[in-house]
Amino acid sequence: MLAVPALAVHMAHMAAQLAPQRVTIYTHGDPALAAAIIAASGPHPGWMTDARAIARLELLDGSGDEAEGEDGSGDGKEGGIVIVFADGSRVTEGFLAHSPLTAVRGPWAEQLGCGRTRAGDWEVRGMFGETGVAGVYAAGDCMTPLKVAANAVASGATAGAGVAVRLQEERWGLEPLF
Repeated sequence: MLAVPALAVHMAHMAAQLAPQRVTIYTHGDPALAAAIIAASGPHPGWMTDARAIARLELLDGSGDEAEGEDGSGDGKEGGIVIVFADGSRVTEGFLAHSPLTAVRGPWAEQLGCGRTRAGDWEVRGMFGETGVAGVYAAGDCMTPLKVAANAVASGATAGAGVAVRLQEERWGLEPLF
């Protein structure tokens, strides 16, 4: 379900910290994407891909009535998620990690003449979120692939500090520090 191989590899690294054995990257019926992910990471003992099309997901409630998945995972004693494939086969996972593709909403980058990254985020340089347009700063989810609330708040505070420094430099004719 991840459409960017490098992001899928990154998510596999992150999920592997929580997975007891291995991580499976499901590509929802896209064998070319599965191959691209393997090409991006190389064969890895910590994860594998599964290109079967997914029909639906079912939540296990942990009551003990659930059957094991075809790979032997899910002992029926704990909750989890059953992935039901289009061919009717099923597998049980303890958790799913998903990183949906995001898009910056609004025309402001283009209206201001700011650049965009390959992922569509605002292009910034330096630690304060300064764009390629003098006096324009970007902060929050629009300028990072790491869409996390705490990071967005922190980048806003950092951009604010950068603006304050730049205003003082301009006011007093100082050379930029950063």
